[in-house]
Amino acid sequence: MSPDHLTAAANAGALTGLCLFKIFTFICLILGCKDHIILVQHCQTCILNAPPNHLSDMVTEFLAASLDKPIIIIHTLWDILKDEVWFWPSEQTNQMLSEAYTTHSWPCQLTKITLYPPSYLCSTEGCLQTPLKAYHQKQTIVFTLQGVEPALAIHLYCPTCHTSYHNNYSMHNDEWTYYSSKPKYLQVGEHQYVEDTVIKLWISLMLLGV
Repeated sequence: MSPDHLTAAANAGALTGLCLFKIFTFICLILGCKDHIILVQHCQTCILNAPPNHLSDMVTEFLAASLDKPIIIIHTLWDILKDEVWFWPSEQTNQMLSEAYTTHSWPCQLTKITLYPPSYLCSTEGCLQTPLKAYHQKQTIVFTLQGVEPALAIHLYCPTCHTSYHNNYSMHNDEWTYYSSKPKYLQVGEHQYVEDTVIKLWISLMLLGV
């Protein structure tokens, strides 16, 4: 597969209405289904070194439902992408991203985990959803199931009503208001956050008395 194949299919109208996000989702789903695709192939068909010509009906229907696209689109995507996607190292993708962040992100002031407020618009009553552009960032650490990760906490500020927005709460006139949605990372100290999965593990251990 090459960009020329994809362009040719698009020009022929085979991918009408299919955005890049849908194509990316298709690739991710194929990588997740690869073992099942191999399992249901004919016993005399060896596809470890090459993709099958056709997907099973179950996988095809699953992909069509997930992408909300007709089955003919799934067949077309598979025909175009199979030779490339089949050999993607799905198990190594997360490791590659993690290594890239570990090696290169900190000098560029980027981190694998960045803690933002839940919205880029001011939600204070009467503020007409002013865009939040003024910001301050500080270095923090996040405790996850995979270990301790360096992170940046971004605080956004509304110049109209002077409300400061943090990852877990907003602050206006010295009054703290926690968001109604549950955050993925809970602040437990000035520069410390804990991932929700770690907190759930703590709760389970306390309840089970381990």
